[in-house]
Amino acid sequence: MLTKLSSEKIKKIFPTYFTPDYVGKMNEYKIKIILNIYNSKKGGRTFIAKKIKVDQSVVGRILKIAIKKRIIKKVSPSDFETKEKQRIYSDITERKIYKQVRPITLSDRKLNLSIPKNAKFKIQLPTGKHRPSTIVKYFVTIEEAEGAKKEN
Repeated sequence: MLTKLSSEKIKKIFPTYFTPDYVGKMNEYKIKIILNIYNSKKGGRTFIAKKIKVDQSVVGRILKIAIKKRIIKKVSPSDFETKEKQRIYSDITERKIYKQVRPITLSDRKLNLSIPKNAKFKIQLPTGKHRPSTIVKYFVTIEEAEGAKKEN
């Protein structure tokens, strides 16, 4: 259905991007690109936004409208081609985290709001209470983290 999507139909489906007072970067061509990339499962809204240099919230709105109007079908994040490129470990057996000093990433900070703001490194250590139980500790310097590793 995307190949038959004319400029007039795009303007009718997404009217807010074609009003006289609209000052954004969106046009029929970019909307068609967004829909085609998403529909071909090349990437999600972040990938598309970076590719065509627009805000990902705009891409998300366009995709939401297109899915609601049944122009495209919702794609599961695991179906995108980009999912492999985004993995830190290509093979899960490479993932060794126990007693390994690792840098704190943005994802860590999003998932755990209690990480100290000045912390830059983390290490997973045993709790000492129950054998398989562990705790993640955070450190400002790599030397502090290495010291904690040696203590356990």
